[in-house]
Amino acid sequence: MKKTVFALAAVAFVIVVLVLSTLPVTTESESLDSYVVSFGGNNFSDREVSVVGLEVSAISSRLSSSTGKISASSDLSSISGGDVLIVGASWARAQATDLNDSLSTLYESGTPVIVLEDCAQTASSTGARAVGQYKSPATGGQRSYSYTVETLSLDETLKRAYNWADYVLNENSLVGAVVGESFATATSYSYGDKEAGAFAWYYVRTMYREIPSDDASESYWSAEYNLQSIPKASNYRTTGLNIKSEVGNGVSESNLLDYGPTTVYGTDVVSETIDTYLIKRTVSYSIPGVQVLDYSNYGQDKAEWFHQIDAGSNAAKTPYQVKPGAIIADWKDSDGSYHSGDDLYRGEYRQTTLTGYSGVSSYELYVPVNIGGFAPYY
Repeated sequence: MKKTVFALAAVAFVIVVLVLSTLPVTTESESLDSYVVSFGGNNFSDREVSVVGLEVSAISSRLSSSTGKISASSDLSSISGGDVLIVGASWARAQATDLNDSLSTLYESGTPVIVLEDCAQTASSTGARAVGQYKSPATGGQRSYSYTVETLSLDETLKRAYNWADYVLNENSLVGAVVGESFATATSYSYGDKEAGAFAWYYVRTMYREIPSDDASESYWSAEYNLQSIPKASNYRTTGLNIKSEVGNGVSESNLLDYGPTTVYGTDVVSETIDTYLIKRTVSYSIPGVQVLDYSNYGQDKAEWFHQIDAGSNAAKTPYQVKPGAIIADWKDSDGSYHSGDDLYRGEYRQTTLTGYSGVSSYELYVPVNIGGFAPYY
């Protein structure tokens, strides 16, 4: 009888261990640990922040570890020039007059403009989104940045948004004096951070680089998409990464000229040349245990790829990035070159279970692209 009881207890212990090994491994420090890897960690400059259309106490309490120079402004006209501007989206939408000109003036002067969705201000909020834009005066406006962040908490979103603003200001403070660097053509950095629930963080680090051309009416762009996924724990797997860039979004005059890769599987590396008469470059990256499915469409001016990842592969278990590319044409006038589009980045995730894997959980991050001027994302 004792042997039977002991055997049953041993079996129960093994079952408990197996079950616990499949549960999410999350800790209080996990969010902060992941935050350190975004835009220089916690090494902040103590910058002035102007807050408009938001409860300043809610912002200052959450950014107290980053800066102590946070002040409220009743409207945009009262801002004499802070390093960073944070605007409430609902407040901006409710104004009787369009704020785009005022925000654009601040943007053109080199102020990082961050628009925060107000629904995330309360402690009970389940998520928070912010969109930031910045243009570097040091390069004559030829280098610009956009940043979209969505996390499960307002604290995390604000910290990341401030960290991004601090990063771009530091990055561009002396960039105009860099020896040998030319700013004759534009470069735009499209960044994004997304917390995919309990499963993972994924990061967008895409670059649009203008291709030099004598064409007076069209600009040409080399788009280098970059999407990285990092599972939060060993029992979470990245099973799909999707990038969709709708360069012809109904507002823009963009055209998709070439892209890569096309559908490919059964190899560990994808390598494909994309080119026009202006540029030729190779798109190359690792795809171990990954099938690339091409959903691009010239007729719709859409570049789209889905990377289907084997849940048992190293690409699913550890940090993994995909780096497709495209060449795009857009318009140009006497004031400069322009490109706008809608970029959507999606991650798909599964959890290990006693019998295999859970169903797929999908998370999307919309990253607006507007090169050449400020866009009112509110």
